[in-house]
Parts: sequence; structure tokens; C-alpha cells
Amino acid sequence: MTKPSECKWCGAERIASPRPNEIYFGCWTSYVVVSGEWDQDSGCVKRMVAQAEILRDRVRQAVATLRAIQRHEVTPYSSRQVSWERTPDGPWILHREVETVVDDLVRTLEGGA
Repeated sequence: MTKPSECKWCGAERIASPRPNEIYFGCWTSYVVVSGEWDQDSGCVKRMVAQAEILRDRVRQAVATLRAIQRHEVTPYSSRQVSWERTPDGPWILHREVETVVDDLVRTLEGGA
């Protein structure tokens, strides 16, 4: 049977194996290799709550970034000219803005912002 290297719930890394068939993780959850049973510790639950709060904050930041995008409506004058008119809820945004916004969102969601 494969021995896990992290807690299946919170992702805490393996820290100890006091017996050959028992593994403990950083959250104090344990795993019994022979039976495949997990025993979730309260430290794991606390860690998951903290992770959920961090993720919720990241999603809020990403949503705020999306809401702040400057929108533009495109009106073609001819085959080579267009007019960019800013609107609060228009369906278009400039390409260079899209790149910046997407990069910002990725950093936010990965935890780098």
C-alpha cells in the first residue's frame, strides 16, 4: 500500500512515523498504512478553517479586480478605425488591460498578491 506524504484533508506534510505502519502529519492527523484508516485531529480542522479564510479572501480580491476593469464599447467607423467609448458595464476591454488583469488575478489566487 502507498504511504501518503501529506494529510488528505489539509495537506500538512508528513512529520513522523513512530511505528512502521503509522504516519503522523504536521496537523497531528494520523494514517495507518495496513488498514488505510485516517484519524483526523482537531489541529487539522483548525488548519482547514484557516486555509478556507485565506482562500475566501483571495476570491474576494479577485472579484474586486474583475469589477474594477474599465470597460469599453467598440464602435467601428470603417474597416480600419474604431472608437473606444468607456462604459460602466460595456462588454469590451482593451487587450493590454486583459493581460494585466489576468496576471493580477492569477497572482491573487495563487497567494502572491
